[in-house]
Order: sequence, then C-alpha cells, then structure tokens
Amino acid sequence: QVAGVIKEPWLWDEVPRSFNNITPENELILVRRLINIGMGQLAPERLIMEHLYPSDFVREIAHGRLEKFGVSPVIEGGWFCVPSKTDFDRLILDRRPRNSVEDRLDWSRLPHGTQFTLLVVRPGFGLRGSAKDLRSWFFCIRNSNPYSNVVGRPWFQKDAPDLISESGPHWLVLFVQGMGDLNSVDIAQELHEGILRCGGAFWSDALLRYDSPIPRSRLFWGIYIDDVVVVMLKRLNKLKRIEDGDLDVILSHKISEVYAETPGVEEAEEKRQSFQPTFTGWGTCVEGRIGTASAPRAKRSALCVALFAAARERTVTRKLMEKVIHSITFPFMHRRELMCIWDRSFTWLSQLNYRRHYLMPAYVVEELLIAALLLPLASANLRRPVLGAVSCSDATPTASGVCHGTLPRALSTEIYRAIGEHKGFYGRLDKSGSIFEALRPAQPAPLPSELRGLIDSISWQDLGGRRFTRIEHINIQ
Repeated sequence: QVAGVIKEPWLWDEVPRSFNNITPENELILVRRLINIGMGQLAPERLIMEHLYPSDFVREIAHGRLEKFGVSPVIEGGWFCVPSKTDFDRLILDRRPRNSVEDRLDWSRLPHGTQFTLLVVRPGFGLRGSAKDLRSWFFCIRNSNPYSNVVGRPWFQKDAPDLISESGPHWLVLFVQGMGDLNSVDIAQELHEGILRCGGAFWSDALLRYDSPIPRSRLFWGIYIDDVVVVMLKRLNKLKRIEDGDLDVILSHKISEVYAETPGVEEAEEKRQSFQPTFTGWGTCVEGRIGTASAPRAKRSALCVALFAAARERTVTRKLMEKVIHSITFPFMHRRELMCIWDRSFTWLSQLNYRRHYLMPAYVVEELLIAALLLPLASANLRRPVLGAVSCSDATPTASGVCHGTLPRALSTEIYRAIGEHKGFYGRLDKSGSIFEALRPAQPAPLPSELRGLIDSISWQDLGGRRFTRIEHINIQ
C-alpha cells in the first residue's frame, strides 16, 4: 500500500486536463459496478480536499495554479478504453492531471525482450520458454490513499440517492492502482517480486534485468509487471522432454504454487505458455530450435504495410510520423545496426509543428521504404559465434572515433554476456524538459567492476575517425 508522492504546489508545471470518454449514463453504471465489487466509493468533495491539501496556505497556492489550467481542485482523472480482446476492452484511467503533480518512485528494474538477442546458443543446444500472466494485476493492488485516485464526473444526491446521503458534489475515489497511474508500474513490479520472493520463487542468480549482465546460467527468467517468462537452455534432443529435475520446470511450478496460495492473485490460464521451443516473451519471438529472436513476424508484416502506406501519403502530421517512425525502434533493436538507416528523418521530424500538415520530403520517403525492406532482416541469430575482438566508439556532434582490440574468444564471449553493448554518457544539446529536470546532473552508466581491469589490459588499436559534415539525430559511426 503506497501512495504517490505529491510535489509542493509551487513546483507544479503545467497540469493537463483529463479525457473522460464515457457518457454520464454509462459512467453511473460503471460507478455502481466498481462500488459493488469493492474497487471504489463516492466521497464528498470536502473530504477529498482535506486529504489533498494539508493547510489553507497550500490550498490557496494550488487553487491558483489549477485555475490557470482549467483543472478542478480535486485534480480528477478520466476513463477511456482501448481494444484488448474480442469480448473485452482494457479500462484505462487517464490520470495525467494527478501524475503531473507527483514524483516518480522509480523503483522498477524491468527486463526487455531484446535481451534474448544476447543469449549465445551453442551447437547441439536450443531454447524453450514458458510464460505466465496475472489477471487484472493493477486492479488487484490496493491503494493506501484512495483520495489520490479521483476519477470521472462529480455526482450529486439527485443522481444517485441510494449512494449519496448528503448534499454537495461527490467524486468516485478508487481503492486500487489504476492502469495509468504514474507509479503503478513501480508498485506493481515491486509487489509482484515481493510475492515471489516471500514464496521462495525468486531466483536472483538467473534474473534478467535490462540494466544488468545476462546471468551466467542455463536458466533465464524475469518479471515484467504482471508477466513472467522462464527460458531454459537445453540440448536439442531433449528440448521437448519435460523432466522434474529441469530448472525451468521447478521454477515454473513453484511460481504457479505461489500464485495459487496468495489471496487476491489469479493467474490467467488462457495466456500460459509451457516449455515451448517457439515462444513469445515481452514482445520478442524466440525460435529455440533455429536459434533466432525477433519481433513477431505478423507485427513486422503489419509494420511493413504501415510504412508503405505512410510513404504514399502526400501530406502528414508530426504526430502521425512520430508513431510511424518510432514503431520501428523495437523491431530494429533485434539488429541494432539497422538503425543506421535513419539519416535525416529525425532531424526533419523535430522541426515540425503539431498543428500543421506537411509535405513529406523525398529523403524521408526513401528512409521509410528502406526500413520496410529491412524489417524481414530484423532478426538476431543466437547461434552466431562471438568474435575474439572488442570495439569502442564515441562521437560528438562534429566528429567520431573508433578503436579495436583483440583477445581470446572465451574472454570476448564473457564480455558479450556481461555487457553486450555498453553505453556510457547520455547528454542532450537542447533545453527540453522542465528546469528541475535540467538541474539533475547526467551520470555516465558505470562499467561492471569485474571488467574494468580487463578492458584496461587490452592492446587497443586506433582505427581512425571521421568528421561529420552536418549534425544529425543519429551520427553514424
């Protein structure tokens, strides 16, 4: 039970208005349903205000800020749905107003599907995977401060006399973490890990996290909010054989036992994948026998169609092009060298206004078509050998440099496992973001301590550099 950390009102930036995409009639039906199942209640506005603002001084400052942006003092959210399944939609809480006045907890350390591209599958071995999913996980987590989750329209006694016994506006407050809460991911991730840890099903030695080395193990597993994926490296002739002593079998069964014994937790049986040589985990499809990892073929095919359709458009908006171009990032992360095709599109995109239509330049059309043609190749070969070499590169807006070193293949394989592709210092040349974000000093990502001495001992060879004739969003090295 954790409530969001609210900022002081004088630190609030722009507070957006929420989007409530539901009619009053249907919303009242939803309110009654949520109250009946214990997910919320109607609370008087005065009570919400008492919990939200601890003093008259804070209230006055907050009211002045909110009035400027046309947001009510209770900072309510809204409801909307997105398609999920044939018979169900996903209910989303538009909590942007409240999110804008809270600090991020920043607890979660999530895995990423593209980490499977760093697995090295030796000859005679293959991969198999299992996946589990918790049903309606966000709505199973109780919020210790329901007054931080005010949503929908105000209701009066005449609207629902059986629910409201006193005069004045009443608002629905949620007892659960809404899907859309700024800190829902952090809280849901931490709670999921805590449940498995308490039940003895949290094997830290084999855990995948995006900011950590790939485990030195035959077993790899991770938790992504409500999804658990367990992957096992096993001999090809035994890949279909499910034995009680297999590590993935032990861990998968233990996780299911913990779910069954934890009140309020329900596993979605229809989404379960069990010990499959071809499986999808965190958006990445792994073919364990062949030894490949990529975005699912159907999604890449759909993206190809979308790219060709976008290339045929005469005029486009910035929002449309952001969706089209950024949708390619995840598939290309399975073959990062493909990202080099983006030469001028991002620079052009950054100069557009959201409220206008633009004629797409020929060089942007060209890059979209190249991306579409390369999507079938955006697949990692997990069986390719690791070379006995390591390279380092860096770039400024005007020039780049590259160096190269050789070392035994066993060591290069270990470096590949431990750091894969290590990124150092992140920086921006513009002034985007609030002044408070700009005051936070950027920190370089540290190199794993066990590899620092090894890197220093390599005999590096300067391969030279080059100067850039113009500044681009991505400098190709």
